[in-house]
Amino acid sequence: MNIQQVVENRKRDVPKISLTDNVHETVRLFSRNSYKAAVVVDENQALCGIVTEHDLVRCLGDDGEQAKRASVEDIMTLDLVVCTPSTSVQEAMRLMSEHKVHHLPVVDESGHMRGFVSMMEVMVSFVEST
Repeated sequence: MNIQQVVENRKRDVPKISLTDNVHETVRLFSRNSYKAAVVVDENQALCGIVTEHDLVRCLGDDGEQAKRASVEDIMTLDLVVCTPSTSVQEAMRLMSEHKVHHLPVVDESGHMRGFVSMMEVMVSFVEST
């Protein structure tokens, strides 16, 4: 089984936020939608980074009330670990384990985002395929 199949089975849209969104807006979005992570895109919808619950908690814990006005660009993870649609589920699990990440943006050979998968989605797909 490959990641394209996991993306096709995904029941939710890819959570996206803008570089210019602030932390307060992002926390509210995560809370309302039960997001654990979201991709950060620019005005052309190009992938720029990822923001996780951990990033938000760290920002709020470090900077308190001032953090609410910080932009997503200030707290997002830039050093992304990504996979392609043809990546096997086993390879995706290895990448997540090796890099200690719980979400992978899925990009095609041109670098365009094609999806987003969580560790849980990948693990469930692996179990169901065996």
